[in-house]
Amino acid sequence: MRKRPDRVLGPYRIGPIKWRNVIVRDGTRTPGPLFDTREEAERSKARIEAALAQEQAAAPVTFRAALDLYLTDCRERGLREGTIDTIRRRVETYLETELYATVRAFTEAKAKLLLSDLATRHSRWGKPYSAAWIKVSIVGLRTFGKFLTENKHWKENLFLPLKHKGKMNKGKNKLTLDEARIYAKAAHDLADAGDEGAVQALCALYLGLRKGEILDLTARSLDDRGRRLIVFRSKTDAGKRTVALPPQIRPYLAQLAKDKAPAEFLFSNRGRTVLNSVVTRICKSAGLPKVCPHSFRGLLADLALASGEVLERVAGVLGHAGVKVTTEHYANRGALDDRDRAAGHDLLQDRDRDLDRSTTDPEQDRKGPVSDDK
Repeated sequence: MRKRPDRVLGPYRIGPIKWRNVIVRDGTRTPGPLFDTREEAERSKARIEAALAQEQAAAPVTFRAALDLYLTDCRERGLREGTIDTIRRRVETYLETELYATVRAFTEAKAKLLLSDLATRHSRWGKPYSAAWIKVSIVGLRTFGKFLTENKHWKENLFLPLKHKGKMNKGKNKLTLDEARIYAKAAHDLADAGDEGAVQALCALYLGLRKGEILDLTARSLDDRGRRLIVFRSKTDAGKRTVALPPQIRPYLAQLAKDKAPAEFLFSNRGRTVLNSVVTRICKSAGLPKVCPHSFRGLLADLALASGEVLERVAGVLGHAGVKVTTEHYANRGALDDRDRAAGHDLLQDRDRDLDRSTTDPEQDRKGPVSDDK
């Protein structure tokens, strides 16, 4: 439990004519002297509070206390709780042996030594920390260091010179197009049977949304009679966007939004591991290579570019501020040259099927429309 700072409570009336404050230090309450008037008690309270503030300002600040203040600042700036928790874990992992050391006693040499130690340590999974994990952690540490500098704990940002030379793998293991079709069928079968997690898995596949964006979808996110999806909350401003909903998943989302208030979340199970678990389960049951939900963002980029979509629009659909991240971490180079295919979402269906999706029945959506011909 976080320790509350020393403070003064009151003033409180004591009997018919006296007033008193209560001083709280280290969780212990101590009654103050009695005063004849409330005004005298208020003046005494102001003097004690000023003295306590001076003491607290002079007291050495630990990284643990500074990190708590930084996370509170992140929360006030509107960062997602999942993002805040990730920041906390990365900073705590780096500062493992220095969390309760004073901030002012820290040096640049100590910062580099901790980074070297991190590169040789193993995570809780028994594997060394990857270069990508360390480099992303350094970005977070620099922002934390900026906070410490702005709040006068440091004269300069001691995390700014940190660099890691390890090679960073770009992109994630992705399913092939044929494998993605098998995955889509397996996920649809589960969604038809009422598996809500499978609907999340289909959102990842067809829309390329981030995990947090999927979990934060509300009934109000469905727009234009269920033909468009508005992403109101994202990790970046560029991530707040509107995407077209392919007919293959419209019925599932419409059913989830039914009878819900606009601000209610679409998915009842919003646990952090739900989407990862269901994607792993689908891949295992279908005999496919294990992939993570985030890999579908790269697959979507490949399919869209292969369909002839311009790179800037693909970056926008993925919620990227520019095309650099899209080309370096998501889209395969070959996809940029493949311009003679059908629409990206349709590539996930068998090419010899009629892909017109006008029905609201999920099973019929995958089979194709009913013909009027006799």
